[in-house]
Amino acid sequence: MRRLFPILLCLAFLLATLTACGGAPSPTPTPTPAIEPYISRGNVHYHRGEYEQAILEYARAIELRPDYAPVYDNRGLAYFHLGDFERAMADFSKAIELRPAYFEAYNNRGSAYIEDGEYDEAIADFSRAIELKPDYAEAYSNRGSAHVYKGDYEEGLADLDKAIELKPDYVEAYFNCGLAHMGQGNPERAITDFDKAIELEPGYAAAYYHRGIIYAVNGDEPERAIADFDKAIELEPNYALAYYSRGLTYKRFGDKEKAIADLGKFLDLSSDDKWRSQAEEHLRELRGQ
Repeated sequence: MRRLFPILLCLAFLLATLTACGGAPSPTPTPTPAIEPYISRGNVHYHRGEYEQAILEYARAIELRPDYAPVYDNRGLAYFHLGDFERAMADFSKAIELRPAYFEAYNNRGSAYIEDGEYDEAIADFSRAIELKPDYAEAYSNRGSAHVYKGDYEEGLADLDKAIELKPDYVEAYFNCGLAHMGQGNPERAITDFDKAIELEPGYAAAYYHRGIIYAVNGDEPERAIADFDKAIELEPNYALAYYSRGLTYKRFGDKEKAIADLGKFLDLSSDDKWRSQAEEHLRELRGQ
């Protein structure tokens, strides 16, 4: 299952004093030439999605320089992408211990807390990141997402609006605003937000998908809904929920054959038991079983 809110993580791209996400790095020991090759190789593996190999390279750098905070942050991100949030949080915490003003590490640990469902802890970390870097748009966006997960829509939208004020072309913040407005039952505002996200990033499959949901459920506009699901699938051919939602839209408006095909495709792609059970029930209804 995909998480609804995109969470913004920050990898420290090192050779090795530069940190991503902007801003001057806080004082930290400078790397020695001995660890630079390991960090560089780790970053290459990370960008290729080869997270296990990245971890091995970062671990070797840590053996040589256990006091170098950014490499813990990078290894934490690799663990994060493997779904090992406990180890990710341990590495982010170590980075913070070594470098207390490391705002990226607070943001990244907060993101791990979100994935673990610990929203109050996440909000505390994002707040600390904002204290350290008041113009940190990513932390505002992430904190806004955490508030919305808790059902605190007004606080969430205030943070998301601040993220957009700081970074007017912030695609993910517009997308997250759209999700928040959906949660508030304000489909018109949500569509405006998704429209803006798509304007800024025409290949944003999730924005098409969620706009399609609104057209299907709130707007009663099946043609527009299906067009958006079609686009989401064109952009991400294995987007399981887009097949599921398009199948339900076909079912709702009487195209039985296409509904069966889409729900069957969803079952081919998804391993989520809850959603699979619902899809199987819809298929039984469509087949008259």
